[in-house]
Amino acid sequence: HSTTLPDGFTGTTTLTTSYKGAGAKTPGSQTSSITWTTDTDEVTKVTTYTPSGDYEKFETPVLEGYTADADDNSDVTSTAVTTTAPTDTSKMITYSAGEASATVTYVDDDKEGATVGDVGTLSGKTDDVETVTADVPAGYQLADGQAATVTTTLLAGENTDDNVVIHLVHKHSTTLPDGFTGTTTLTTSYKGAGAKTPGSQTSSITWTTDTDEVTKVTTYTPSGDYEKFETPVLEGYTADADDNSDVTSTAVTTTAPTDTSKMITYSAGEASATVTYVDDDKEGATVGDVGTLSGKTDDVETVTADVP
Repeated sequence: HSTTLPDGFTGTTTLTTSYKGAGAKTPGSQTSSITWTTDTDEVTKVTTYTPSGDYEKFETPVLEGYTADADDNSDVTSTAVTTTAPTDTSKMITYSAGEASATVTYVDDDKEGATVGDVGTLSGKTDDVETVTADVPAGYQLADGQAATVTTTLLAGENTDDNVVIHLVHKHSTTLPDGFTGTTTLTTSYKGAGAKTPGSQTSSITWTTDTDEVTKVTTYTPSGDYEKFETPVLEGYTADADDNSDVTSTAVTTTAPTDTSKMITYSAGEASATVTYVDDDKEGATVGDVGTLSGKTDDVETVTADVP
């Protein structure tokens, strides 16, 4: 008998346990080596190979979201005495990705992050890379810094880091709403003084508009206040306002502005006149008592002579 290793046999063999199916998470291969002693019968030329032991058992690494087709490599670790020259061997363990999902939520940044529409779902397998192209609802636009296309990698279990949130803000339009010209007029009118009543005076301002295309609310901003008109002074009359300043102020509003008016009313004051009879044959001497006509400014009084 000879214990010399046969030609071509090194006396060592290796078991390589490899993994696949989990992409970048796939574990690296693991190796285990054993040595063999040999006994060759020099008559029969049969060599008996005796291992130093079994290969090392490797537990299959647990990867969340994946299922391996073997818990370990124990089905190939056992060795035995043999008359066949041992060779290196291998074990391939395959991972299968489990079901995974993520949500797609659109939020309104102009409304404290309120959800817009229904929450969508991305479905696939663990570590699938999903691409979401924003489907912006009517009236909205993407918020500053929000990409139109977002990618996410589906994660296993309850991990929510793969959920996609699309940030939206409201679109705004500066086009004048239907039926609004962008200009309003204040007409200040007067009455109560007959033919002396002043003519009306007008003042116009322009408005810019901003319409929120989600809420449909339009904000109207004035270019300034209406012009202030002092009330003309008419002798013998008192006006109920010194000017039109109580209606000249304007402010930002969400109600469509309309033309407005101010009526200032004059009231005639007390007035009187005398009626005197004179004797032209006596150098205009007064005849009888002087009479009085009483009324209001610009009243027309008729006197019928009462000849003494």
